[in-house]
Amino acid sequence: MIKFKVLKGLFLFILLAMIAISSFYVFSYQRVPVSPVKSNPLDTHADIVINDVELTESSGNQLLWSLTARTAEIFNDQKETRLSDVHARFFDDQGKALSLTGKEGLKSDITKTVTITGNVVAVNEDGVKLQAHQLVYDTTTGLISSKDPVTLEKGRTITTGEAFEAKVDAKAFKFGRNVKTIILSQDENSSSFNINGSTGDGRFVGITD
Repeated sequence: MIKFKVLKGLFLFILLAMIAISSFYVFSYQRVPVSPVKSNPLDTHADIVINDVELTESSGNQLLWSLTARTAEIFNDQKETRLSDVHARFFDDQGKALSLTGKEGLKSDITKTVTITGNVVAVNEDGVKLQAHQLVYDTTTGLISSKDPVTLEKGRTITTGEAFEAKVDAKAFKFGRNVKTIILSQDENSSSFNINGSTGDGRFVGITD
């Protein structure tokens, strides 16, 4: 009987000791505060926001354009998509592409246009290079245009002007005003001449080598 009481007392002592040790760890343990992960949402009222997007548009079997962008903000009411860090390709009816890059883009379902804005550089498959603040591609006419000053380079010929319009392959173009063409000579000197008013009576001028 005495041995049972001793064992019972020992068991109670061990149990109390375990409770005391557990309580010590519970109350003395200090959790390191963890800051919540903060998302950085776009400051936008867009209906849908997509990252690393790829968009294309076709008419029948013909691919009109394709592009990739870092972000796409879709606005349903305005029927438009706003893009950032854009790489685009516009195709002519022969499948030849004009490749463009720009800081921003705007696809409008109302005007059927794709607008690339911000340090826009465009190059066709024949090496014709366009530089502008903004270029607009009209999918219904297949023309690209700009109200801003545009620089067009082909080989040693550099043409600048405003009210620019061109076929999507950039081989045929016209300027509306303030046109200047510089032809660089072989010895790195240059000669230039001015074209007053426009490139003609509204007709497109073809580019030759």
